[in-house]
Amino acid sequence: MIFSEVLTFMDRDPNATRQFMEITAENGVTITTTPSHLLLLAAADGWRESFAVNIKLGDVLLTRGTGSVMRPSKVVHTRMVRRRGVFAPLTKAGTIIVDDALASCYALVRSHSLAHAAMAPLRWLASWSKTEEMPRGVHWYANALYSFGDYVLPSTYKYR
Repeated sequence: MIFSEVLTFMDRDPNATRQFMEITAENGVTITTTPSHLLLLAAADGWRESFAVNIKLGDVLLTRGTGSVMRPSKVVHTRMVRRRGVFAPLTKAGTIIVDDALASCYALVRSHSLAHAAMAPLRWLASWSKTEEMPRGVHWYANALYSFGDYVLPSTYKYR
């Protein structure tokens, strides 16, 4: 299921100011996300993933429709913007609706399924140990995976 509760955050800093991609679809949905974040685009077999910075005009976002149905809508505008607040939630499904558009919870790795598998221990830990604590910065587990990935992932799987 696409709609799932947030288990924890892989990155959270409400005061950080960063560059973001603002991507607008023809139905008026606009998603704002980091350039390295994976977005899920409509494809013949369901969806495909792309780093936000690589989204092109004419690509098709999956946007919120009626109920749990996703509605495809072509990208008509992209631009870089500076915004404050960085939030990378982790859900059980590994997907999330952000600004009415479907997105992966993951960034930096060009494979949603690989990132989802690698984050399984963190999802398990977060669902097992419910806490109201909201730490700031990159979660230690995600940070360790990013460092490990620098050594084992081919460059074609990594963000820049």
